[in-house]
Amino acid sequence: IEALDLTILEYDAYGGAEIQAAGYPPDAFGQMALQVAGYRTLGQFVGTYESTQTRQFLHGRTETTRTVSPASVAFVQGLSDPSLTLTQKQDL
Repeated sequence: IEALDLTILEYDAYGGAEIQAAGYPPDAFGQMALQVAGYRTLGQFVGTYESTQTRQFLHGRTETTRTVSPASVAFVQGLSDPSLTLTQKQDL
């Protein structure tokens, strides 16, 4: 625990309601934010864990969904590309 460095930033400019109004699931928005942060901090993609409930299926249980995909890699790299304009990034 002594080696842990933790900073908490409270951001209240928008939240889940605004993200949903824009047509995105808040959870997916958060997962992509984690991917962008990891890529910009470490310069590489890191595993992002997302638990998935499968209880509606026979013998359903919690599974793991890996959220890093070719589409998410392209999105994160595009957001992090300083040569792209804001309009180009919005079109990603």
